[in-house]
Amino acid sequence: MSYVFSQGFRLVIPYLDTCRNRVKAAWVGRKIEQVVLEHLPFVSEQILACAFETRRVLVDGEPVEPSHSLSLGQTWEMIFHRHETEVLDTRVEILHVDEDLVVVNKPPSIPVHPIGRFRKNSVDMILREEHPELLADGKCLKLVHRLDRLVSGVLVIARTTEKAALFHKHLQQDFIEKEYVARVKARTLTFV
Repeated sequence: MSYVFSQGFRLVIPYLDTCRNRVKAAWVGRKIEQVVLEHLPFVSEQILACAFETRRVLVDGEPVEPSHSLSLGQTWEMIFHRHETEVLDTRVEILHVDEDLVVVNKPPSIPVHPIGRFRKNSVDMILREEHPELLADGKCLKLVHRLDRLVSGVLVIARTTEKAALFHKHLQQDFIEKEYVARVKARTLTFV
């Protein structure tokens, strides 16, 4: 289990992650150090220096120096220690499961899919970790629509590529409607 639950939060145990990219034409002849800093905004110069020292910046699988000049066709990668942002310790409740769909109640604070500073702390990855049976018999989890990270609500996930494509088509053709309902708690302000 990758998660720790403490004081109302779901925390991810820090882990090693890899960012891997094929060299683009715009990067040819440039130093790897410059490209990594531009491409990975969450990596500081200090973190990058440490990564070079510990041989965690690679080109075509081999450690390189910061001054290494990139060539077309190469692949560069950086292995780094990832600390994810915590989310609320609210269960991702499964409301319905059948051969084609999984329907869940998405809590607030958890993004739907891995993005930015959230990887394992996303609905997609939480379901994969906590409910591996959803992926049995060649099934997959394909997001049909999204809800913003801070929004809670019902989320539909297809279990096959074909059903995901059908849902996307139906959403585009307005056969399916999304409805947002807000609950507001008002306070009375008194000005003196």
